[in-house]
Amino acid sequence: MPSEESCYRASLKECLDRLIQNQYNLVDQLQQQFAYPVYVQGVEHEFTRIKLGEHILQMEYAHDEMKAGETVSFQGVCGTTTETLQSVQDINSQRGELHQLLMAMDKVKTTNAANESVRLSSYALQQLGYARFNRRQAVRKFNVFEQPLSSVSYFWASQRRIIKASVPEVRTDLLKKLENASDDYRYYLQADMEHLDRLPADEVLYYVYQKNDHPRANYVLQLDGSQKRGSCMASNPFFYRAKESAPLPRIRDLPSLTQRAPRLSRTDKTINDTPYLSSIHVHRLEANTLGHHE
Repeated sequence: MPSEESCYRASLKECLDRLIQNQYNLVDQLQQQFAYPVYVQGVEHEFTRIKLGEHILQMEYAHDEMKAGETVSFQGVCGTTTETLQSVQDINSQRGELHQLLMAMDKVKTTNAANESVRLSSYALQQLGYARFNRRQAVRKFNVFEQPLSSVSYFWASQRRIIKASVPEVRTDLLKKLENASDDYRYYLQADMEHLDRLPADEVLYYVYQKNDHPRANYVLQLDGSQKRGSCMASNPFFYRAKESAPLPRIRDLPSLTQRAPRLSRTDKTINDTPYLSSIHVHRLEANTLGHHE
């Protein structure tokens, strides 16, 4: 009977083979739709479909200087047929399946050639020839709209990741980090454990991680007799339903990160900007809001 590891590795190969083949099929479809509108920021019109195809197929790190987890940001729009939109949706579903499979394989340990214990996901990818595999790039989904696109306006959004946690959950996190901490780091963890012990057991805390800049876009879809406005992440191209020889939507390019317009800070903040447990980025609510928020 095949082992769990063998089953996972076979499933990964099948999933990747199917996804890659479908992505090549999509690129072929788009290359033949030369009369449909397409735009890629910073690229001359005659090369837009080539660049779009390269991005669709990009599943590995583009160059050695890229940091772990860093992805290629791509601002572009592509009008296409209903059938091709379905192909893009199918690829999105397969990317989601790949993501779920890799997360499951993360939990399984195996031994590499150096007799080291490693995650099965990383080892299996290397064995399949994907030593430079970029997971975030490979599982990121495309934006798909089944209506004509009237306008797209790109901008930079600065977002913090905030995770709510209970006092017992934070204590468990501190204890886990203490198990393998260096002497210097252990000092700060122990100090924060003492700070945590001073809090009420039912207080809600918040992990607050560093702000990151992400491309976003406001868009307008053309419905029958009306319009629909929305906003979404914009690191991957937009695919939308269009007719042959249709004009491009109105597009406002993503500005240089250094030239973006300043945005006002929110006035309804409730989380204290100063971390209460600095070693693990845990914050409390502002003193005047404690007891009024979950």
